[in-house]
Amino acid sequence: MDTPILDKLIEQLKIMPQDLQWRVLEFARALASSTIQGVPGRQLLTFCRFNPTR
Repeated sequence: MDTPILDKLIEQLKIMPQDLQWRVLEFARALASSTIQGVPGRQLLTFCRFNPTR
């Protein structure tokens, strides 16, 4: 992970009240345990004018 991002996050957390720090922690945990959802690119080609599969 990019260290400057961590540094900026830590600086922001230091000035937040503790209840907001807990909310950030809960959000980070939720993001870490989530799965990426999406549509494969090949399926999106049907919406494109240029479709090499046709």
